[in-house]
Amino acid sequence: MHTTGLPDLVLLLLVLVLLAGGKRLTDVAQGLAEAIDKFRGGGGGTPSHPIPSNDSALLLRKRRKKDHD
Repeated sequence: MHTTGLPDLVLLLLVLVLLAGGKRLTDVAQGLAEAIDKFRGGGGGTPSHPIPSNDSALLLRKRRKKDHD
């Protein structure tokens, strides 16, 4: 049974670069990275887990701001 080693992967990458071109390959890699990030729950926007309202550091900052105003 043949396992895929480093030389096989390098050859595959070289063939992909020749067929797709460097610019297109970077676009595909960037799209794949964004898809993985969104799948893991990232991707910007509002956080899925906001800061809890009982966070002592946040409450302390709010109190200091009120006292300062």
